[in-house]
Amino acid sequence: MVLVIAFRIPGRHPASTTTVWVIDYHARHYIEVIINPSAYEHSVVQRRVGTVSDGVSRSEGSVCSTKNTRIHAAELERVTLNIYLFLTWEAQLFTIVVDRWYPAMKAARYYGNQDIRIDDVDEPTPEAGEVVIEVSTCGICGSDLAGYLHDSHGDGDHLPYTMGHELGGTVVDTGEAEGVDTGTEVVLNPLIACEDCWCCDEGLYNLCRNLTVIGAQRPGGYAERVTAPAGNVVSLPDGVPTWLAAVAEPFAVAFHALLQSPLRSGDAVAVIGMGPIGLALVQLVKGMGAGRIYASGHREARRALAHDCGADVVLDPRETDILERIRSETAGGVDIAFDVTGRESGYNDAVKSTRPNGHTTLVGVFEGAIEGDVMDFVSAQRSAKGSAAYQTGPRAGETFGAVLQKFASSEVDPELLVTSRIDLADIAEQGFEELANKSERSSASSRAEPDDSESGEVKILVSP
Repeated sequence: MVLVIAFRIPGRHPASTTTVWVIDYHARHYIEVIINPSAYEHSVVQRRVGTVSDGVSRSEGSVCSTKNTRIHAAELERVTLNIYLFLTWEAQLFTIVVDRWYPAMKAARYYGNQDIRIDDVDEPTPEAGEVVIEVSTCGICGSDLAGYLHDSHGDGDHLPYTMGHELGGTVVDTGEAEGVDTGTEVVLNPLIACEDCWCCDEGLYNLCRNLTVIGAQRPGGYAERVTAPAGNVVSLPDGVPTWLAAVAEPFAVAFHALLQSPLRSGDAVAVIGMGPIGLALVQLVKGMGAGRIYASGHREARRALAHDCGADVVLDPRETDILERIRSETAGGVDIAFDVTGRESGYNDAVKSTRPNGHTTLVGVFEGAIEGDVMDFVSAQRSAKGSAAYQTGPRAGETFGAVLQKFASSEVDPELLVTSRIDLADIAEQGFEELANKSERSSASSRAEPDDSESGEVKILVSP
């Protein structure tokens, strides 16, 4: 709700100067317009913008707010505001309430294949139980890249929309939500569970049959601000900055996958796929006390990074028979394998790299059927299990909270994954196009690791 207050300064002539303050208490800013009224119209002679803060005052009157939050003047200059007031000559002070007034913000919206545009859109307002987050950074995920290249998010009825689900920021509006204070620095858990299906009834909120995703079914984080249920924001511990919190999402995927495996201290591990999730997994299994860690990936830059993340042996599957190498250095294979490629070749490498009675956790997202030999499991009594994202709903803070504590304690180093930070205006050319290459353009896999070795990018963070 926006408050409009008009102060009429009496003078010798009836057409005395009147100052109008337009105060948005949610966004905590004001617009000041000084007008000279005549019998039939109001001529704006001065317009000024600023920030509502403690004890703001002007000679024409004063406005006080208990909240003090900065807002850039450039944002206010984009506001289009028409004030229609009927002033009587006798009026000294009057107030009217405007039902709807939303200033504009910048957002990168997806219009279709390889078409992302920077638009002015209405700033979001929180519904019941929601908060507004001022975005610090938002990471570009493989699923967003797949949508950008292949329009993997369905028909055009929902276009345009704002992508982005890996984000950190600051709560700037709590609306009627409880349990979160304005000014709290947070990371977003973008998965919204219905809390009403049988999976939710059993506490399996990540498997919700009616799951919605911020950045897909509702506006995401490639924008200056975004709304989210209060239960989906997780406070940052000391020492974790908001810009780095965006990397918590791929670590959360990796950590949940780790929990689905029977990993024990000293186990030999193979991680197939060196995207952000694969590199996060290398760090996490290292921290959990894994024995020898094998990492397989196509990109040279990412293989080098795998060493920094803690891998003991890093292999290029195009140049090395990774199965022969692993089996020759272990007791017939690793104890635990993770497939993070979402590709047939990665899946088969992961399964076949395990020893008899070994286990494979499947993390990559496959877009279609693949071929594999069931006897790989039967004859060697191997097992496999899928891993779906991370916990959410009333348990939204479990996985993210554990990951953030690992960030804060330096058990893992999320900065290793961050290869570039760019402005929102550059998201197409320096973001999506930089991550894309010939191999990815021909593949529809949402989390498939690219075959090309030219790009050294891993995680690009976008700042509004």
